[in-house]
Amino acid sequence: SFLKGIELSESKRFNQSIDFYRKSLEISHNNPLAMLNYATELANMAVFIASFEHEVGSVSLDQHQRDNLISQRTGLSIESFVESLEILEKLNRLTPNQYSVQYNLGNVYALSGNLENANYYYTKAIELNPYLPEAWYNRALIQLMQNDRLNGCKDISKAGELGLDQAYLLL
Repeated sequence: SFLKGIELSESKRFNQSIDFYRKSLEISHNNPLAMLNYATELANMAVFIASFEHEVGSVSLDQHQRDNLISQRTGLSIESFVESLEILEKLNRLTPNQYSVQYNLGNVYALSGNLENANYYYTKAIELNPYLPEAWYNRALIQLMQNDRLNGCKDISKAGELGLDQAYLLL
């Protein structure tokens, strides 16, 4: 089930991959890889749905949903990521020193609009694995959004030094 989920994830078949990850977790409730992939795929699905709704318009958004939007541009709300965050937080408790969990928590918090938590988890990922250019890059983007240009530029530079060429496009 787990390997089939990965295969489906790579072809952006979200519903099917989520079903296979869910089945894997029914068999092995605390399988870290299944938990990580399941949570990430749920977040990917939320982003996909939001981008689709942004392009063609939402079928219906009630007033409560409209009021809770984090970003009018993307249509993403914190509610879109609740299950992903719950799974990743649980996984973080099970494997507190796993940089990939910290990095993915940073990603989901960033997508949900919680920049403080995103910054915190990117920093933890960097502390655990200082050779992860994507964590440096993403933290830089958060810092730049928070008007911390000095640290943002330092992190962009570090991401570039670690081989992430797209980082230099921001300098």
